[in-house]
Amino acid sequence: MAQAGGSASVADAIAEANSGVVDNYVTVATFVLILYDYYLTFGAEVELFWKKKISRASVLFFLNRYLVLAYQLFYFRGQWGFSSLSRYAVTG
Repeated sequence: MAQAGGSASVADAIAEANSGVVDNYVTVATFVLILYDYYLTFGAEVELFWKKKISRASVLFFLNRYLVLAYQLFYFRGQWGFSSLSRYAVTG
């Protein structure tokens, strides 16, 4: 059964908004899990890597650990950064 008039565009808009909301929830959940992992393992990281001589393995560890965090921070900022908030600014 076909939808009348603008109902299809309204339904499409609602579906797109719901998709964006789910994407936002997944982004926040991923970011929180990464931060939780850093919180849980930071003490062991200090003991096992920061207080030892730098080796190739420790360089790989730091690159793996902190590039993921940097990527997630930039992605998170892109989702809810200051530039995206400007569209909600009240001007008068």
